[in-house]
Amino acid sequence: MSEAQRLLKVTRFADVSAQTKHEYALSWSDLFARLTNADAYERKADAPLLKLGTFGDDRTEKGALRTDANMLGISGIEGDYDAGAVSPMEAIDMLERHGIRACVYTSPSHTDAKPRWRVLAPLSADLPVHHRDMLMRRLNGALGGILTGESFTLSQTYYYGRVNGHPYQCLATFGDPEDGTCINLLSNLAEIAIGPPRASSTQTAEVATDEDMRNAILSGENYHEALRSLGARFAGRGMAADDIVATLEGLMDQSKAPHDARWQNRRKSLRRLADSAIGKYQRDKPKPAYEGAGDWTADVPPPGGTTEAPGASNSAEWPSPIDLSALATREPEQPQFVVKDWLPAGYATLLAGHGGVGKSAIALHLAVCIALGLPFAGMTCERRRVLYLSCEDRESVLHWRLDRICRHLRVSLAVLAGHLNIVELVGHDSILWDRDPRTGLCVTPAFGQLEARMRDSGAKVLMVDGVTDTFGGNENARTEVKRYVNALLALVPSDTGALLLVGHVAKLTAGNAATSEGYSGSTGWHNAVRARWYLYPETEQDEDGGRAQRTGRLQLELQKSNLGPNEQAMTWHWDDQAHMFLPEPAPSHLDRKVQDRDELQGIRLAMRGCIDAGLHVPSAATGSRTAYLVLAQRPEFPASLKGGGKPKTRRFWRQIEQLRQMQHIAEDGMRRKNRHAVAVFVLTSEGRAACVVC
Repeated sequence: MSEAQRLLKVTRFADVSAQTKHEYALSWSDLFARLTNADAYERKADAPLLKLGTFGDDRTEKGALRTDANMLGISGIEGDYDAGAVSPMEAIDMLERHGIRACVYTSPSHTDAKPRWRVLAPLSADLPVHHRDMLMRRLNGALGGILTGESFTLSQTYYYGRVNGHPYQCLATFGDPEDGTCINLLSNLAEIAIGPPRASSTQTAEVATDEDMRNAILSGENYHEALRSLGARFAGRGMAADDIVATLEGLMDQSKAPHDARWQNRRKSLRRLADSAIGKYQRDKPKPAYEGAGDWTADVPPPGGTTEAPGASNSAEWPSPIDLSALATREPEQPQFVVKDWLPAGYATLLAGHGGVGKSAIALHLAVCIALGLPFAGMTCERRRVLYLSCEDRESVLHWRLDRICRHLRVSLAVLAGHLNIVELVGHDSILWDRDPRTGLCVTPAFGQLEARMRDSGAKVLMVDGVTDTFGGNENARTEVKRYVNALLALVPSDTGALLLVGHVAKLTAGNAATSEGYSGSTGWHNAVRARWYLYPETEQDEDGGRAQRTGRLQLELQKSNLGPNEQAMTWHWDDQAHMFLPEPAPSHLDRKVQDRDELQGIRLAMRGCIDAGLHVPSAATGSRTAYLVLAQRPEFPASLKGGGKPKTRRFWRQIEQLRQMQHIAEDGMRRKNRHAVAVFVLTSEGRAACVVC
């Protein structure tokens, strides 16, 4: 099921008292349609309230269900804007610049002169409530920090619907509710995240950071709400009840508030506050030391009761220095690969691409080839047992894809038994690496399950689909990324194993033909792996150089290979009969030599045609008028380079460099009529001589 088709858990309250709730399961498209065609009401107070998430059944003394402590999970996030300066369309533009799937609908007090609106952004999966603050900061950052402080209140709900006599509109980013990327998949937004406005003494529930809440408690300003919020945040991060109580008691004891009867009662209530927070925010959280983490399947034993990941206890103790004398007595071995040049043995490889482009299908194809020792896209694979973690696709989708793959490879699906182990983790606790707020350790119960599976299956190759579902750290923190990768590498043999991570890239990266980045977040992902693959849709430009259009094919590039040659690529096309993407045969060495010869001659002839017609060929590689764009208009230009797209333009510039080395072209300068100097390509006498067609 795609992100746009998944059902969001939505809660509707009939009125602000929130004493009755109705829960719905709606796709994002259906919810957008309901908001677009919302019912009309006489007054704002008559309209219902909306929340992208679910609540429990615990009520306040007044019978309200809508409280932070009663929230169970979130399916999206909501924000409010009431400053009256930014229009809904301007907000949509800002969200689109960051590739965010969202909608903006106006509030009852909205006017064209003083716009006021709400923004909703769905998530690709239901998440625990403690994720909301981080996601709200990213949404607020994308909008330039204009959202109100109440937007950051966990249980905040918003009226929706038309109010008679007031203008109303509902807009989707990119003009289509199915376009854009769910905000929890756009981790590059962490760099622009902006918290809420700073709290005043009467707005403690809206404080921006832990430090703000601590200061509110220490100063004695409305410490009741600060204690509740801080306790809930600690519980959401996995802190034990005793530690929450001890931390809050320490803050209370240092508080400048009068230590009167009210203060004494509040301090005595901290145990009840912590237990309540644990019950709400950790009700589905596995217990420490891997207890209760057996939901991957019941027959896998806990890994020895330890709370440390493999290599965690040894990681602090470095190995002995390499014995250079021993190395001198034996012949060195060249780097080993499970898939030649592409998948190095003993190291991590990243397969990155935009969501929905086909990463999971190709990764599963690769897993089958390695498990059976069959060629992958024409490349030899060393046979290895494979453990494949599927965090995004359920069994039915996996079965369909495996059947298609096995039919294409002409093998029985049954022969994979014992060689390919697939664990379907959709809806299960799949976080393998997360930071403990108390100790800083990164161990999770799911990691213990993975260690046991690797050991019991005898797998040597581990494939994790995907990074977003298994990495709970900050991907912009290089040390956290590296520790996550190293923890997984400790599970595979250093000489015969391999690790493949499947990850998303930002929508803007995947859609920008000018960029070569095949990863999101910081360069930590690029540096933490020894090979990096980038999968993206192939595009071609019209003859007039207009907007590039997708061809229906996929390009898989080897953008990094520390142990072998990079700058390799393979093309995949959709086969209707096989009902899957299949690799196109790689050209032979002779075919490549013939193609290079024809392309060099075509470029020379196109350049001669331009120059003879009085047209200058700019040497610019970027801008509105490039060498590629000018030459591609000529009939002599080689057909194999037409259409644009990164592989073709890269090959064009490699051929240009080859012509420079051959001294068939050179750079010269000229002045335009406006006296601006520009650099242009010219044919040398050798280049003109080579244009003679035999």
